[in-house]
Parts: sequence; structure tokens; C-alpha cells
Amino acid sequence: MSDFEKKVAERMKQKEVKGVDPSPSNPTRSKPRPVDNEQTGRSLYQRLKQAGKIRNK
Repeated sequence: MSDFEKKVAERMKQKEVKGVDPSPSNPTRSKPRPVDNEQTGRSLYQRLKQAGKIRNK
């Protein structure tokens, strides 16, 4: 085996790293606030109604 082939074989054995470990001093990512879907739908309906996109029957 040539010197080049040995180096290639050694690199193939190494584990592929796709990133780095996060720093232990970094805080965990915060979670998003819970959303009230009912209130979101009501406000969307009111905005569409005021814009004239929805007509009263």
C-alpha cells in the first residue's frame, strides 16, 4: 500500500463531523408563546370585513 492509499484509508475510517458541539454556557433556545387560534381567526375575520373583502348577507 502506498503512502497516499494509507492516508486515504485513514481518513475514510474517521467519523464524519457535521457540526460542532454547542458551548455549555449557551442557554437553551426559548419556546414560542402559545397562540390562541380562536382569537387569531376572529381578528383576521374583522380585518377582512373592514377591508371590504367579506360582505354581510
